[in-house]
Amino acid sequence: MTKKWDNLDKAIIGTSLVWDSLGKQIERVVYDGKKIISILIEQDEMTYEQAIEHIDYNIQGAYIGKDTPVIVWKKSIEDIW
Repeated sequence: MTKKWDNLDKAIIGTSLVWDSLGKQIERVVYDGKKIISILIEQDEMTYEQAIEHIDYNIQGAYIGKDTPVIVWKKSIEDIW
């Protein structure tokens, strides 16, 4: 079963398929980072800064197995380069 984070379903934007070192395909839930911020601000009454810190420490920093969910931070090609 694919893992997901509690209370963040509204931030799910899809799934990603990756291959592990044994050649097995793994499906991972993909979240929109900006939507997670909005949810934390609205539901948990966090400030923007608190939401970012929470995401960095408690979500992005948590490895919960090969199917750990992914956060996408949308950027333009100019921002990437």
